[in-house]
Amino acid sequence: MKRVLFRTGQSLLMLAMSVTVHAAENMKFHGTLVNAPDCHINNGQTIEVTFGNVGVNKVDGINYARKIDYTVTCDGESPDNLYLSVDGTRVAWDSAAVKASADNLAIEIRQAEKPFVLGSQIRVDLTALPALSAVPVRDGDRPLAAGDFTAGATLIAFYQ
Repeated sequence: MKRVLFRTGQSLLMLAMSVTVHAAENMKFHGTLVNAPDCHINNGQTIEVTFGNVGVNKVDGINYARKIDYTVTCDGESPDNLYLSVDGTRVAWDSAAVKASADNLAIEIRQAEKPFVLGSQIRVDLTALPALSAVPVRDGDRPLAAGDFTAGATLIAFYQ
């Protein structure tokens, strides 16, 4: 926008002029359609991790760690850009843990012995799936009450 000022006596007049230039360019779009592979985790079956009896005074984020046994298979050609993610109801005190039904208890998901933050993603190779584990954790030193507990999460495989 070009501004031109005219001064007459004590008043100031500002005149704004607008010049629009139109230009046009053609666009082309192209790509290749391919059959996307259909991938499955654990052949569509629920992954069960059983902790058995867990001592209320022994939950420390180390004791009772369990391997998460799972498989990922893809029909057809394996995608080069396959990722895993975990989703669930997160607790405020641990970004890698899903809420359990017992107060002050959660189940932390780990990948290669490090917390696997819920909602984050890791790239995977179908020939060498990452080791995942689950371990009970507590909210600081808050007490745990004896009783049954459950927790749930969703393991997601996707490609981009």
